[in-house]
Amino acid sequence: MKSGKYVPVEGTVLMNGEPLEGVTVWFLPIEVGPDTPEDESKVVTDASGKFVLKTGNKNGCPEGAYRVSFSKTVDGEELLGNYVMPLQSGLTAEVQESMEPLVFDLK
Repeated sequence: MKSGKYVPVEGTVLMNGEPLEGVTVWFLPIEVGPDTPEDESKVVTDASGKFVLKTGNKNGCPEGAYRVSFSKTVDGEELLGNYVMPLQSGLTAEVQESMEPLVFDLK
């Protein structure tokens, strides 16, 4: 974590180019330190696949590097396979002030 400052993080989750609704998106810090929040940084996508990240009841998350994972469960079955585990998803994000919205296109 670079600092304890929270910055806005928004983006879109797609599956093969199409918006994916109802996906839980987690941002997990790559480096953990004294400034790492105890609350999870997560959110669920809306009907257009968009999200605005929250950490606990705060908007955004602290600046720094994150592994990103995704989960969508229907009738008790996980639909996103390898994207659930942060180390297996292979997706990361560098959170910094004034960043552009993120786009994750899952295959």
